[in-house]
Amino acid sequence: MSSNINFNHLLISLVSILVFFGYLLMNLYYIQFIILIITTLALVKRKKINIRDNILWIVFFYLIIFSAIISDFPIDTFKFGFMFFCIFLVKLYFEGEENWQKTFVNYFFVFSLIHVLATLFQFLKPNLMSNVNSIILSGQNLVSNQELLNLGSYAGITGQTGINSLYISIFIAVVFSKLLNKPQGKKIIILILLSVGFLALLLTVKRSQVIVNLISMMIVLFVFINNDKKKTAFFVSIPVLISGLGFIIIKTIPRADAVFDKFAFFSEQSDFTNGREYLWNTSLEIFAQNPLFGVGAATIIKHIQDMSHNIYIQLLAEMGVLGFTVFILGVLISFVITIRETKKYIKNDKTQYHTKMHLGFSIYMQTYFLLYGFFGNPLYGIVFLATYMQSIALGKSYFSKDSRN
Repeated sequence: MSSNINFNHLLISLVSILVFFGYLLMNLYYIQFIILIITTLALVKRKKINIRDNILWIVFFYLIIFSAIISDFPIDTFKFGFMFFCIFLVKLYFEGEENWQKTFVNYFFVFSLIHVLATLFQFLKPNLMSNVNSIILSGQNLVSNQELLNLGSYAGITGQTGINSLYISIFIAVVFSKLLNKPQGKKIIILILLSVGFLALLLTVKRSQVIVNLISMMIVLFVFINNDKKKTAFFVSIPVLISGLGFIIIKTIPRADAVFDKFAFFSEQSDFTNGREYLWNTSLEIFAQNPLFGVGAATIIKHIQDMSHNIYIQLLAEMGVLGFTVFILGVLISFVITIRETKKYIKNDKTQYHTKMHLGFSIYMQTYFLLYGFFGNPLYGIVFLATYMQSIALGKSYFSKDSRN
């Protein structure tokens, strides 16, 4: 048991480094390969693997490989397939493990907190953080970070506000899940942390991320409240409290005005999609020409010189109706099962606080992935995909434990 726990710690550490600091590495394939090797050895050693509940994900992987055969850019498709396979194996492994959930969520909380603080420090001390970034960032990441800073968007210690928003969203998901399940008298500190997280998120000036997080909170609330009107009123008031705090900051810190001015600027634009409509229409035209199997997974950028910024439309173009249908069934079934089983846990008075909190985090991040998929490319980035798959595994590991018992 002790060796198994140590192994889980090692794998969680590797996945966490890959997710939160992988962009600092020159080549992600090295750490992916290490994760693949140790996860494969662990699964071979295990006597029983839950294949049945993962049939759709396995079929989706084989469809990726098949699409490489018909693709004009098979190398790109194989790279995506390799990434997906590594992350899927980690998911498969942890679904059958016990006593790893708390360690995983703690790692994600601490590492996401680092990015939240980095974002706030970049806002308060931009020159200091520019010096820090000149040391830890290199190449395009450093250039992008400085360009975004000059435009009034804060990427923290990353090169993209989109990735920084994910890290901050993970922090918000953990804190909000804690808030839902903590006793009434211990919520003040958590409310402060949640407010800090939302302020960091606002500094990224990513409208879609703000909307996605608010909806994710509402979905988790819907699952956890159980028709308790007092709790509902309390938690629904949280966004109002955070907005009030934001207003105070605007009045006390002059430079904060620039951030909200940028939000207002984007809101006044006639094209609320920020140019995505053209990418969506072009991708749909490609789908219309290749409706059954598409043009090959992860190759849309070769056809339209950009990602579709909508994983559902991009899947249609790249993998056709077949790949799209299998993927949609996979994500929806995972989501529905997590919600259904979580409701059972909530009703059980013997369910521990940490278990409820972990299940809340699982629902939050699955919701986040599904919603952000309408505006971004979370399926195609290992940072997003690994977070999503581990969120499914987090819930499934509890449900599988009950079925084993």
